[in-house]
Amino acid sequence: MCVRVCVTGVSVGASVMTIMLLSIDRYVAVRHPVKSRHFSSAGVVIATALLATWVVAGVIMAPLAAMRSVDSGQLPSSGEQLSVCYEHWPSKRSRQAFDVTLCVFIYVVPGVVVATSYIATGRTLLSGGHHAALLRRNGDSTTTGGGGGGFERALAGRRRAAIMLLLVALLFASFWLPYHVINLYLDFVPSSTVTSSSYGGKGGWLRWLASLSLLLGHSHSAQNPIIYFVMSKAFKRDLIALLTCRLVTSHGHGHQVSS
Repeated sequence: MCVRVCVTGVSVGASVMTIMLLSIDRYVAVRHPVKSRHFSSAGVVIATALLATWVVAGVIMAPLAAMRSVDSGQLPSSGEQLSVCYEHWPSKRSRQAFDVTLCVFIYVVPGVVVATSYIATGRTLLSGGHHAALLRRNGDSTTTGGGGGGFERALAGRRRAAIMLLLVALLFASFWLPYHVINLYLDFVPSSTVTSSSYGGKGGWLRWLASLSLLLGHSHSAQNPIIYFVMSKAFKRDLIALLTCRLVTSHGHGHQVSS
């Protein structure tokens, strides 16, 4: 049980850092298209970045894994044996320090990086000028034999991708904010407020809101595929091809796979 909770935490952390890396990648692709081609085509760079996200997420969540253990007991009413995963921190201050660190590195820092990257990307895409001319001259128009239509389609595609990833980031910030706010509140309020035994009292409502905020945060992972399907033509095409057992060529044509 505790292992599952820790793996879930690492997965959430890696997902957040992936969103952050994608925002940086979009910025570099638009602002520095020539350099972006070298990084995007280097499999070692991509593999290293993906590995780093999981390693960093694992390091951040390591204290949570160390402080969790399974406690067993019996239900007073039925006598049934029950095992529950509890957190045993040396002190309340250590728990507070971990939650503040978690909020900073899993929510605040990625949020600032994503916001900064997308603001800069949006300004570049909307303003055109030198960077749009550089994008036209150094790549995208060459894919269609020098025609301007190829550049326009490529630029429009990058704008759609930027909007899609921005929407993912905004939803992440909105759906995980209640969890971090409630979690930090529970850490710093007096213990008597949280340990209230009355279900209808303040303590009961706080515990209920904490569970609801965690469910709300995890629901963000289920929203991403829907957003990709609605806003990304390539994702929609490839997903339909996968579900219908078709091979999709680079030109978007499908061929039935015979078994």
